[in-house]
Formats: sequence, C-alpha cells, structure tokens
Amino acid sequence: MCPNRIDAVAREIKNYFLERKQSIYNNKYKVPQKYSDFYHWQKAAQVCIELDATPETFVDAAFAYSQFSSGPYPNGMYGDAIRRSYNSYMKGRSDLTRAKNKSEALGRDVMFDPENSPYVADLKCSIEYVNRSLLRLLGSAEINEQSLEYLGSLMVNYPAHVRVLLAYQNEKVKKFFGQEAYEFYTRNPGMYKAAQTLNYPIREILLWLNAPKH
Repeated sequence: MCPNRIDAVAREIKNYFLERKQSIYNNKYKVPQKYSDFYHWQKAAQVCIELDATPETFVDAAFAYSQFSSGPYPNGMYGDAIRRSYNSYMKGRSDLTRAKNKSEALGRDVMFDPENSPYVADLKCSIEYVNRSLLRLLGSAEINEQSLEYLGSLMVNYPAHVRVLLAYQNEKVKKFFGQEAYEFYTRNPGMYKAAQTLNYPIREILLWLNAPKH
C-alpha cells in the first residue's frame, strides 16, 4: 500500500473518530495516552483500504457495532471485529434499494421525478461525503488550489463521478478519473438527470471529458 495514501486515510479516520467521540463526551474527550501514537490510525487505515471503505462509513460502522455505549477505543478500529462490523453495517444499508423498489412498485418513473428521485438523494449523499471529507482534511470544503489537489489525488477514495462535478475543468482530475466518470454518467441516465437536477452542467462536463487530448 502507498504510505502517503495510508497516512491521508489515517488522518481522516482519526478526525472523524474524534468528531464522533466529542459529540458523545460534550467536547471533553481526549485520546488515552496509550493510544496517542499515530500508528493506531495507520493500522485502521490499512483495514479501511483493504475493505475498500470510505473513512466515514468505516468509522460509522465501528460506532454502530461497538460493545461500548461511548463507541470503540482507537485499537478497536483494526482487527477482525471491525471487519465483521463493517460487513454487517453494509448489509443493513438497504434504504436506497428499498426506495427504488418502492418507486418501481408504484409505477413511478424515478428517473424523471426529481423531487423524490433516489438518484438525486444518492448523488447528494456522495457529494456531501466528499465535502465533509475535505472539511476534515483542510478545514474548509471550498474548491480552491488545495482542495483540487485532493480531488485529483489517488490517495483519497472519492467517487470519480463526484470529482468531475466539483473539479470541472481541472485537467488532473480529467486525466485520472475522467474516463470512469464519463462511463458512469453515460451508462446511468438516472444519475445524469440527478446531476442536472442539482444544477451541475453535466452536458458540458461530459463534452469536456470526451474532448480529444491535445
């Protein structure tokens, strides 16, 4: 595994872990001294990457299945238990599937029902996740030179189809993630429509992604 990617994921896991703890402890939580070494978070990052999980979902799973009411200890963020917790957590995340099935059962074309479309909800959720991640890593979700570095980086596990929305016209993002994003939107008309509903210039973005390289 790339050490730089492990460190970036480790920082995000640590920051979000602390957010969750502070909300429980009324902003009075401190990491116990014996868990203060950064290698605990690096070990957690290795498991997170192995599971192909986002840091946020990885931490949420750890808290959801922790045996302690105040959430896990830092050393509970790696090992077999967190792998089981994550797998169980992901099995339970079926709300979107149920929403789609319900819409289909009612005979509603969710692709052209922007107000209730699960595609819009799904895309908004993905965009909000990336924005929260940037906020933890940089202190701001503003799109600027620093955030564009992360959006164009292989070290963070952001969806390609979100990167191109937030970093339209950034050539590094196009180079590394453009093809994947282009195929995603051309194969998923519901998500194309969702991007339009959320006021992203998706037609222009796809033209940009499909433009010949100079």
